[in-house]
Amino acid sequence: MGWAAYIIDQPRRGRAGRTLSTEIVNAVPTTSRESAVWDAFRNGVWNPPNKPSIYKESQFPSDPTSVEQFFRQQTPDTGAEPRNLEYYNFMGNTMAELLELTGESILLTHSKSGIYGWFTAMHAPHKVKAIIAFEPGHFVFPDGEKLPDIDYGMEAVAKTQQPVFVSEKEFKKLTEMPILIIYGDNIAKEPSNVFNENVWRISSTRALEFAKAVNSRGGDVRVIKLPEIGIKGNTHAPFADKNNLEIAGLIAKYLNEKGLDKTDKPHSGPKIKVVKDYTIPLKK
Repeated sequence: MGWAAYIIDQPRRGRAGRTLSTEIVNAVPTTSRESAVWDAFRNGVWNPPNKPSIYKESQFPSDPTSVEQFFRQQTPDTGAEPRNLEYYNFMGNTMAELLELTGESILLTHSKSGIYGWFTAMHAPHKVKAIIAFEPGHFVFPDGEKLPDIDYGMEAVAKTQQPVFVSEKEFKKLTEMPILIIYGDNIAKEPSNVFNENVWRISSTRALEFAKAVNSRGGDVRVIKLPEIGIKGNTHAPFADKNNLEIAGLIAKYLNEKGLDKTDKPHSGPKIKVVKDYTIPLKK
């Protein structure tokens, strides 16, 4: 569609992995071994010492080159990630400052970054025109919201998958833009002794509660579980699966429905900040 795209890496992860942090990282099972990553992305089941398997009808490209690239994209966390409102608000405000440079944007999040998408929208509701969230790991709720009890399955899941609560005023800002949440296939329906099976079961359950909370306040949240609309076999990363064009078409149709696929405002690139003071002398 000719749109500009900006890819943001979370601090201490991915290409933003360099850090001076001296904090000890207590890795959750997702990042502790390759088999756990395989399970987390729901490519199939890998229970060592058994060999990995692939789900029936899986959309994961299982040729050797794709499998190698899948594992090459995995990078270690280089510092502990704060899990508190102060940090979440810091990240949201940082993204809001970026949007002041790029202009109005449609925000796409995936997995762990989902929580930062909610806070970005709450800090810059006038700049975030829509959120497309692929399997967000966590959700926000207004203070005092009564959520149904849920079986986390494991203590480690209960510690890491708790919802985040914000003020009613902040939460209502999420009613100012349409939100589409997408989940793939093969998500467990019952508690398990496998960490990642519980994670996406909890997430997909909380997504419906989040949608109810936002929509009851006049918002517009839609949750799509791909198998329920006849699209089967997608992993934790539907946008990278073999049917990625079908997934892209789903998003394009949604944006068209919301009147957000227009190109009447050509993107001119980010505004350039003029730096007057240099810390490194430049030779002219």
